[in-house]
Amino acid sequence: MTYLMMVMKMPPSPRRVTTDSLATNAVEMIKMACTATDPIKRAQILAEAQPQLAWALRSAVEECQDAHLPWTQIGDRIGLPRETVFRQWSSGGPIVTVRAQQTKPTSNQSAVDAVFAFQSEDDRWWPPGDDVPGEFVTAMLPFNPANPQDNRFAGQVLRVRIGRRDQDVSFYSVQVRLADGTERRVRVTNEVMDLLFGNGQTPLRQALTQVVHAAVGNDAVGGAFQQVALRAAHAQAQSAPAAGENRISDADLVAAVQAVLEEARNFPTGLDAHAAQAVRRLEQVVEDYERWRRVSR
Repeated sequence: MTYLMMVMKMPPSPRRVTTDSLATNAVEMIKMACTATDPIKRAQILAEAQPQLAWALRSAVEECQDAHLPWTQIGDRIGLPRETVFRQWSSGGPIVTVRAQQTKPTSNQSAVDAVFAFQSEDDRWWPPGDDVPGEFVTAMLPFNPANPQDNRFAGQVLRVRIGRRDQDVSFYSVQVRLADGTERRVRVTNEVMDLLFGNGQTPLRQALTQVVHAAVGNDAVGGAFQQVALRAAHAQAQSAPAAGENRISDADLVAAVQAVLEEARNFPTGLDAHAAQAVRRLEQVVEDYERWRRVSR
């Protein structure tokens, strides 16, 4: 058997299989939209295809990472600054290359109304904390997920806070009931989506990403701390759902984050103000995440 024949028979990588599956789903949904005659059905199908394509792009970017391609080259090819690609990738979510535009150029062109916090029936607020940035309204959300098994919030009527958000907003929306009794569909932040349906890691990923941004390329923090932060960022990516068979456990991610905090505590000359602030935020989020894990078991 020749070398060429051996190469031809090699199975695709697990990452390639993931990308192909997500992309195929998006293509099939777009085909369905093209054949649908009802305009509202066409709009619905295309809206549902968007997140499929965004997750497919994330998986393709991770293929590029597996091939050791630089972030600058990846960003150039998909039309985003390398910092933006890295930020979206390290957050563990889908990668999106377009932003919503509004008609008035003076308005916040990407801000939308979104659920950014909710209160469960045991009076706990998720995410934890009383610091609420900006104006908001409250509404009620009867939470009845399609797969209620092992979901601690299933069947509850949640009190939600809705405010303008220009980042970290998911593609998904929910129907809430406002104080005057009217019903309205609003988007949901990735953080709330993660707390409701996922593993509660979104705040942890966001805080760790801030530490990485504060450390990488910062001569004031030293190479050792930068390397620990980058290893934690890699662990963060491997803990995301898109990692597939290569996905690591929650405990492995927490261990990598704890290593960052330990390195920061032992840093001989102290971190600069920017990095120190990011580390303090990460410490608080780790405490909140551990509490979430305890009450969600």
